[in-house]
Amino acid sequence: MTILLIVITAIGATLGARFKVFALVPAMLFIITAMIANGMANGYDAHFTLFRMLCCSAALQIGYFTFCVIRACSPMQTTVHYRRPNWNADPVLKTAPPSNNNGLRDW
Repeated sequence: MTILLIVITAIGATLGARFKVFALVPAMLFIITAMIANGMANGYDAHFTLFRMLCCSAALQIGYFTFCVIRACSPMQTTVHYRRPNWNADPVLKTAPPSNNNGLRDW
């Protein structure tokens, strides 16, 4: 059961890395269906099957939430925004830089 919870937490972290929160719904439905099928196939008690379903669903959500918090708190930026220079904002350059002979500007 411990290995199962660790694997499901890693799956939750992977979902947190790639998808939005709506991806948890099909993943949780799949996990719940798998736990019910496993409980019926092995003849487990209904209480134990329910306990496994709740633990696995919680592990999936904990993995997702943990990765989202780590990604939000990390100093690395995932996207880099480049801006074109604003020539009007610079008081020294009141005009655009001179263009070369072929009509293209050298930025």
